[in-house]
Amino acid sequence: MTSIRKEFRKLTILGCAASALAMTAAIGTAEASPHQNLFLAGGNYSPNSQYAYLGSLMPIAGATLGHGLFITPFVSWSRYTFEKNGTQFTGSEPAASIGIGDAWTTKRYSLSVSLSGGYSNTSLSPYSPANSFHGSQWFVEPEVYGKLNLPGGASAT
Repeated sequence: MTSIRKEFRKLTILGCAASALAMTAAIGTAEASPHQNLFLAGGNYSPNSQYAYLGSLMPIAGATLGHGLFITPFVSWSRYTFEKNGTQFTGSEPAASIGIGDAWTTKRYSLSVSLSGGYSNTSLSPYSPANSFHGSQWFVEPEVYGKLNLPGGASAT
């Protein structure tokens, strides 16, 4: 039987490989296109929870950041532990999504709307407690973001 540590290593290696592949594709797009791309990566760590993500905001040909159509590919992975009825559980959730949106910017404000769709797969070990969420899930995420420029260089989002 494979230990949780070995499974964690496999998932970490798989996550790093998927992230490297996505970043390579995004960088190739950035070098081949005259428009700007914004690359985002980050994460957090605590003894009971880890999270990492990698993604990009890429204007579609003819657009620039903050003006026009864009796509947003993202990959993420989270891991967490919890205790229930004296049993220690470990959860893991890799996810990937892609979205499309439109952005407008003026001197006074900026606004973007987007719609993303993706897939995640939550697993729990050593087993899934009754009434727990686990398994595959397709999801849709709408987003609206606005920023209003105020006097004195302040802004409200």
